[in-house]
Amino acid sequence: MTRTPRAELAFPSLGPPFCPSPLDEDKALAEATRIVVAAANQIVGTVRTPMETPSTGTTGMRVCNTQ
Repeated sequence: MTRTPRAELAFPSLGPPFCPSPLDEDKALAEATRIVVAAANQIVGTVRTPMETPSTGTTGMRVCNTQ
């Protein structure tokens, strides 16, 4: 992990490949995560102006799993 000089925050390195942990295989945790993300998206959609939501949604980056 790389340390920032100012705030001592640790940022993960982008060098090594992603290796799933046992928590990534937990179906209950995955479902709870999807619910939290969906709720957060609903809040964002409610707070943003009508033109901000489609314009940011269409330029979003998709990350694919290649395994």
